[in-house]
Amino acid sequence: LSVDVVRNLVATASSDRALRMLDAGTGRLKLQLENAHGSRIICVRISADGRCIFSGSADRCIKMWDLRSSSTSRAVRTLRTPSACHAVACNLSLDTIDSGHRDGYLRSWDLRGSKDSPSSEIEGTAPILGLVRSPKSIVALRRDATVHVYDPATFGRLVLLSHDHFQVPSSAHSVRPAFSPDASHVAVPSSLGGCVIFDLSTGLASCVLRGASAKSSLKNSGAVAPTTSVSWSRRGLLVASDKHGSLSFW
Repeated sequence: LSVDVVRNLVATASSDRALRMLDAGTGRLKLQLENAHGSRIICVRISADGRCIFSGSADRCIKMWDLRSSSTSRAVRTLRTPSACHAVACNLSLDTIDSGHRDGYLRSWDLRGSKDSPSSEIEGTAPILGLVRSPKSIVALRRDATVHVYDPATFGRLVLLSHDHFQVPSSAHSVRPAFSPDASHVAVPSSLGGCVIFDLSTGLASCVLRGASAKSSLKNSGAVAPTTSVSWSRRGLLVASDKHGSLSFW
């Protein structure tokens, strides 16, 4: 799922291999691309300027779709990767995208040329399930419940984050972290419910927010629904969604 709050658009990825674009205000379907990939689509991202959609799939391809083109049904760029793509992020100028993969690699792609191979890559021991990018940092969530922060300019690792409350859902292929409005903090979803907020300047957890499902389970001794996605609006509203279909707001 990717949301463009400026243009009121929502893009969705699906196991049926279709990409869909909806009007966030009316829920009306604006665009549907059947068989966009050769296998299930794991991640999708709308570019900051709303011109393109990037999608990553288990078919080991990343595709770029130009929403301004009359032939939107055809990808304008296809990047073939050695491993399934679990997460994708793009910079503001749309000349570089980053991708996280099942083989543990973080890859960076320069879109300014015709070369369809990574310009940089970092090896990792655990699959990357979530990825966000700001001008100052790239944050990657790995299946081993660690959060790696990299420098976009050098691709060097800045800090490694972890916390007892941060655990990754065992069955998840993709989870969604989020930056704070000023990109000084990052919120990461947890299989224990709610999310952990890390201060990127100190590398420490600022706080743990327990979602609606976690609070309900503590009260009723029930199972906690894993949180799989968080979003942080420009006005400071933080929203988390879990596998039981509950939304938590802070």
